[in-house]
Amino acid sequence: MNIGNPRKVDRTLLLSVVIAVGATFWLWPAPRVDTQVGPTLATASVSPSSAATALAKPTTDPVKKGTTRSSPAAPSPAPVPVPVPVPVPVPDAVPLGVPATITVPFASANHPNGVQMTVIPHGPNPDGAMWIPGPAEGIDDWSNDVSWLNTAGYGSPFATYGAVIVVGHINWKGTWGALSDLSEYGANDVGRQLTITMADGRVRTYQITEGYAVDKAQLAAEGSQGPLHTKMFGQIESYGPADNPTEELRLISCGGEYDPAARSYSSNIIVLARPIG
Repeated sequence: MNIGNPRKVDRTLLLSVVIAVGATFWLWPAPRVDTQVGPTLATASVSPSSAATALAKPTTDPVKKGTTRSSPAAPSPAPVPVPVPVPVPVPDAVPLGVPATITVPFASANHPNGVQMTVIPHGPNPDGAMWIPGPAEGIDDWSNDVSWLNTAGYGSPFATYGAVIVVGHINWKGTWGALSDLSEYGANDVGRQLTITMADGRVRTYQITEGYAVDKAQLAAEGSQGPLHTKMFGQIESYGPADNPTEELRLISCGGEYDPAARSYSSNIIVLARPIG
């Protein structure tokens, strides 16, 4: 004797299985999708633009076996104007001294004995671009020269806020500049120290904290108050511990791909360093 309707029971069971399986797929969490970064540059934390990228380790230079180099030798690059934004005024902004030299004591590809840079204080060009010492400025022996952005509202060493902006050429007509290994510092030398000696003899020691690249085309497209400009030139933040606020050092040069037709590199390289001690 059958109790109930076997066919009806089978249909009910099948319907239950279908509902259970459907609910399982509906409730099952979607698989996580991680962003795949390219082999050379990883995205840095600059929003909303993705033009700022962390520096990867330089590749081996096929011209000089066994060495590393951030960019290939190139003919004289034409300076690309980077407008210097007017910083937000800070009430207690006062000059704290003039940097005279920057000493990088560790070896790099183009400076195996380190490098001592001569700092030239200078404001921006009339078109608002950064002034960079070189042959175009009438400086013949320029290869160890850099410029400190010496203009109202911008930081000095020994300050309690803001940034010390230092710029230099990567190369010129086959001669490597003082900052030719800047991308190498950002990729390989985070944690190492360098020093600034002031005109009055004081010495400020900095530790490299970060290196990144900014695409020049995106930098030019965003305007002088955009997030990339702020990351490069911003002057209102303080650094260091709360009981000992400090400035930040930003070394800036060119890098990335070289365009022979435009006589320009595709990126700006920025290395950040903080005072220690």
